[in-house]
Amino acid sequence: MTEQLAIDFETGRPLTETEGRVLRAIRCCRGRDNAVSVGRLVLGVFSLFTYEGAYATREREVRRIVKHLVEVHGIPIASCSAGYYVPVTAEETERACRQYHRAAMSHLKREARLRRVSLPDLLGQMRLEVEG
Repeated sequence: MTEQLAIDFETGRPLTETEGRVLRAIRCCRGRDNAVSVGRLVLGVFSLFTYEGAYATREREVRRIVKHLVEVHGIPIASCSAGYYVPVTAEETERACRQYHRAAMSHLKREARLRRVSLPDLLGQMRLEVEG
C-alpha cells in the first residue's frame, strides 16, 4: 500500500512518498549542467543495494514517476543524456521542448507509415479525437 505523504502545491494533488522523494531529488538539480542520472535517483530514492534485476525495475519506476510528475502534476522536469533536471532558463526549456517535439514527430511519422496514411491525415484524425 502506498501512503500519500506530500502535496504538490502547484496542483493540490497528493504525491506518494516515493513521488515526493523523486521530486525532492530532482528539484535540487536546477539547470541542465546539474542533471541527475536515473541511476543516482534509484540509489538516492530507494537506497537499493541488491541484484541487477531489481535495479532495472527501479529505474523503470523512476522513469514512470517522472513522467507522472510532469504529465499529471505539471511539474517542469526536463531530461538530457546526463539525466533529469529542472530547467532554469528559457533556453533550457526551449531545448527540452525541441527534443520532445522531435521525438514526438518521429513517432507520429512511424505511426502514419504503419497505418499507410499521410502525416497530415493522421494529425487531422488526432485533432478530431482531442476535440471530440
